[in-house]
Amino acid sequence: DKIQAEYTPDMQEWISEKLFDTRINGFNATIKRYAIRSSFFVMLYVVITFLC
Repeated sequence: DKIQAEYTPDMQEWISEKLFDTRINGFNATIKRYAIRSSFFVMLYVVITFLC
């Protein structure tokens, strides 16, 4: 009972908010990384296509 009392809804909200922020940041980083990688492959493909 004591532990539950200390773990207030506000605390829970803050934690979920932090987790959400972290998830969003990680997601953005992944997208950025993927975009960089895919643009690199596109450039590579274009160069190869032009050379062949």
